[in-house]
Amino acid sequence: MRRLEFFESNLISNLFKIGYPLKREDVIALDKIGSRFDSKNRIKLFEKILLDRDFIHSRKDIDYFIRTEVILDALRLLDEHFLPIANALIDELSQLEGWERREKALLASMAAKRGIRYRLNAAYLLSVLPPFGSGLERIDNGESFQAIIDVMNYTSYLADLFIYKGDKDILNALIAYISKAYGLPAEHLSQMFGRMLLLRPKVFISTLAAQDEQTVNTVINSLHFGIRNNREREKVKAVLQKNLFTTDKRSQGIIYLIMNKFSTLTDHANKTLPKVPDSHADSGK
Repeated sequence: MRRLEFFESNLISNLFKIGYPLKREDVIALDKIGSRFDSKNRIKLFEKILLDRDFIHSRKDIDYFIRTEVILDALRLLDEHFLPIANALIDELSQLEGWERREKALLASMAAKRGIRYRLNAAYLLSVLPPFGSGLERIDNGESFQAIIDVMNYTSYLADLFIYKGDKDILNALIAYISKAYGLPAEHLSQMFGRMLLLRPKVFISTLAAQDEQTVNTVINSLHFGIRNNREREKVKAVLQKNLFTTDKRSQGIIYLIMNKFSTLTDHANKTLPKVPDSHADSGK
């Protein structure tokens, strides 16, 4: 049998740490090649683990982070399956009570991107981010590792959901968060903004165009920081040039600002790049 992938290996390792009973066939079910044509056994194993979360969390002698990582890894691996049996399980699990906040956030994102009670699950994710975004004072209490990982995970869930659904409320929430983010969460979200712009360019630009000038500058600076290599930068510029020239002066001004910002690193001497039109100065009025 081949070596398991990261999340499978991590899940097995942590299950052993908490004394969870694993059979040989359970380990085989986690092997993607071995179970390629038998997803049912793989999904059934995830169901068993996830429904045993009371036992998993009863192990108070095991670090809380490890206990929740067991649940999160099982959910991440379940999330890879867009099959009716997996979707039904996600629907069932998302209606159960008693999840830790870290677990419920991932489960809500899994359900929302499948269209399962979308508004309810998206609203939960949006409600979770602000307390964590403003609560990094936990760093002073020695909890920085978990707090930072949580914020990065929550922004990832929301960014992925925006890419799936093009929901402007989600993008507005992430834009509001970037203005107060710092450290690794800010760097991570900057990279997410790059993906979001590439995959949902029209919604991204139109949403950004509705913001005030200071916020626009913050987001563009974040994009500039997050998209660091020339290849990705050229992809963004190509998307903007190809698809986004509209009659809306405000949106067009945003496009010019992003392109000019990127040009300062990749082709500073290129005098053919468009400059910000005069109309942009009046577009915010």
